[in-house]
Amino acid sequence: MATAFFPLTPQGFGTEDIEALDSYILRLATEHGVTEYQFHRLLAWWWNHAKSESQGELGRHVGYVSKIGYGKDIDTLIQALEKATGQEGLSGLTLSAFRDICGTHVGCQSRHVHYWCPACLRDQTKEGLPAYEKLAWRLSVISRCRTHKLALESMCPSCGRNQLRHVDTWPDCSGCGESLISKEHLWRPSDHPSDGESDMLDVIAHCAANPGTIFHRDAARQFWKLIREDKSRKGQAGNEYFHQRPEPTRTLISVLLRFSREMNVPLLSILLDPTQASAIRTLPMGEWDPCHKTHLGRGRCRLSVSQRKALGRTLKLYLRSGKTYKSLVQLCGALPCSTGAARYWYPDLVQAVVERNRSLKRGISKNHEKSLKRLSLDAELALKAEAVGWHKVEAELSEQFAVPLHRVRKRLSILKRGTRG
Repeated sequence: MATAFFPLTPQGFGTEDIEALDSYILRLATEHGVTEYQFHRLLAWWWNHAKSESQGELGRHVGYVSKIGYGKDIDTLIQALEKATGQEGLSGLTLSAFRDICGTHVGCQSRHVHYWCPACLRDQTKEGLPAYEKLAWRLSVISRCRTHKLALESMCPSCGRNQLRHVDTWPDCSGCGESLISKEHLWRPSDHPSDGESDMLDVIAHCAANPGTIFHRDAARQFWKLIREDKSRKGQAGNEYFHQRPEPTRTLISVLLRFSREMNVPLLSILLDPTQASAIRTLPMGEWDPCHKTHLGRGRCRLSVSQRKALGRTLKLYLRSGKTYKSLVQLCGALPCSTGAARYWYPDLVQAVVERNRSLKRGISKNHEKSLKRLSLDAELALKAEAVGWHKVEAELSEQFAVPLHRVRKRLSILKRGTRG
């Protein structure tokens, strides 16, 4: 069937690796030889002339709207894309399944810069697939790749820049043009999933395999009513997750993930069939008491006794270690827990870690400066830069002197100013 736009197929369709709608639109724009915003204007003009009277208009401002969420604008955009490309089930590229149960925004989950798994990008390149951004990478609850057990990256390993959201240069950096997957020695293994990772990936996989799924707005509340045995405390405990108002209110995705973790029941089971989910595990009285939640900390500081002990051991072992450097984020990410929890439970140890890291940084900085004193801007280096470009020369010097790229650039800049003077 002839279509108004190229019938580009979304990648990873029907799996947890499904492509994000932002990435799909960006690839469509590249295929048509225009920028993303130009594509939105073309699509809006075409749709407003081709739609029926009962269908809503598509405004140009939709290009500035977050496309992993849901709402009137996103619904119209998906209708326009499905009709323009002949592809069906594009709602699976968003979190539209939460439209009835959660608020219309997903600010608590959406990331505003690119994140990616370098191993996934490498596999996409080897298999001859277009490099694309997965929906899971757009969500803040996902901090690693479950397939390759690697932490997600957000900065170019060569220049340290974040990647522009509206430029299709993958798998190369939008700033320096270097590959984002070349330096495998900088990849960070991560064996510990973040809270809510498996629940969110299961929901993404289900919605990708069943596009058009809409979770019932009272599913989580119905599960809560079924699982509680003490009805006298049901309303008080429910306030921990669900606001009590005269009219039903919508919660946040992050709250649903925490609710699922506390109940020890998969979130997907709760949302699909609350009755069946309540049979998985009945919550005995006294096993979890929201009135005593302050004993475990609040929000991100909430840790169990075993987690607190593990955190304390990790911080003490690091302080007794040699000259190896690990930031507080790396130490907490290996457990995993938040840095706020570490500061909440062990303020003295955290302060000692920060002071130790500062002294280590000063020592490392002095060693780098000492190494770069041997670097000189001679005629041979200048000729080589003219032949291959300064960015490649800088990368080679960085590896030769074992010094970060930005320090090499700073040293060369000083030398260039000196020769000019």
